[in-house]
Amino acid sequence: MKRIVKSATRTLLTTAAMVLAVSGCGTAQGSTSEGSNTATVVAETSLQEEIGISEESVSSEETETEDGTSEMYSNTVYYVGEDIPADSYVITCTTTDYSMEIVVFPDDTSYGDFLKADKLTVGEYSNALEAYAWANYYLYEDEQVYINLKDGNIILLDDGMCEFSRFNTEESDTLYSGLYIAGEDIACEKMNIKCTSDYLTVTVFDSAENYLAYHKTERFTVGEESDAIAEYAASNDFIYTDYSTYVNLQEGMILMIEDGIGEYSVDEGPVIN
Repeated sequence: MKRIVKSATRTLLTTAAMVLAVSGCGTAQGSTSEGSNTATVVAETSLQEEIGISEESVSSEETETEDGTSEMYSNTVYYVGEDIPADSYVITCTTTDYSMEIVVFPDDTSYGDFLKADKLTVGEYSNALEAYAWANYYLYEDEQVYINLKDGNIILLDDGMCEFSRFNTEESDTLYSGLYIAGEDIACEKMNIKCTSDYLTVTVFDSAENYLAYHKTERFTVGEESDAIAEYAASNDFIYTDYSTYVNLQEGMILMIEDGIGEYSVDEGPVIN
């Protein structure tokens, strides 16, 4: 399994490529085999009319696969609850020229503010993502990320194709890269998290407010990323294959998994006779 690398350096390189190519971007065309079930979805909202998004720019194609998962094409905007059911998913990048971008916005307002923001330079684009998105990821081919999509969220896919597979965190001890809210995505437990990929970063925030404060902080450089983690995170651990770290998740905490895949086991604590 390839690993996700979500460092500031990788974000800088990927975003630079996107900014250089933005003037030529259009809706990507995906090919499907003969006889496949392909549905074209066009999202129409008052927001689109207000900010002048054409139907073509939000058109998307979805191909249903034999196992019930769906491949989605970019450049595409999906409205959760209209184009995609609200659910928990593991998203796998199936095709990309370099690095596929996935951005989740909490609502129409945040997405509209992002579109209106200055994004001419790499720094401005990065600042707009930090200010208005709930989360953003860059995936190479075959890399995966966990995302819990809720009604009203907006998800932007760019520069590739990906497969959405529903994922029930209660039935699996696997932790993909992504965000997990304690009490919602994952149980409130004392647990050990073991790295099952080359390496893994495990970060815990005491609350969604602290996570959002971290995400909204300017993190254009590696140093800025480190400073933001130091200021807002309750803990941050980097571990290699077969090593583990301990976390004590309580209601509302945010567990952020980056750079790889892990698995967890509940820590029952010491035995007292």
